[in-house]
Amino acid sequence: MNTPANLSFFMSVSFQVVGKNVRLALQTGISGRYSIANDPSDGMFFDAMSVKLSGFEAASLAAYGFYEASSIVAATVGEKILMTGFPGMKLHPKSATSLGAVVTQVEGVSVAVSKAGQPGLSGGPATTSSGLVGLVQGTTKTPTEGLITSLLLLKPILFS
Repeated sequence: MNTPANLSFFMSVSFQVVGKNVRLALQTGISGRYSIANDPSDGMFFDAMSVKLSGFEAASLAAYGFYEASSIVAATVGEKILMTGFPGMKLHPKSATSLGAVVTQVEGVSVAVSKAGQPGLSGGPATTSSGLVGLVQGTTKTPTEGLITSLLLLKPILFS
């Protein structure tokens, strides 16, 4: 699915969590319970959003792991990075898979790494020994390099 061009797309959207009896509605009544950031240069949304969870939802999802917003750090060229996700997870929970790489370039919210992202890693965390850098996006224009969306610049918008 392509990134939607406006917020009306999210009005009746909910996520069903695989293997859990949890459905996360993005809208409660007339207010949204999510934050999404857009690129001021073209107005398009970044493929990253935060959703405020209830205590029940947070407890139900704790087994998948989580990061505090305070653990978000900058990426540094040459630094080792670990991309984690759940390849092959469609209807049943799977164990997490990780892929190590090295940061090759940092430009704005884009972080390029030395290995291409793999199916199932998209949307998963990208971490260094210092903390959470961002979300695995896919590949750069060079198919052998992975792309990560840095959360450092988006943090004030997503987690305010």
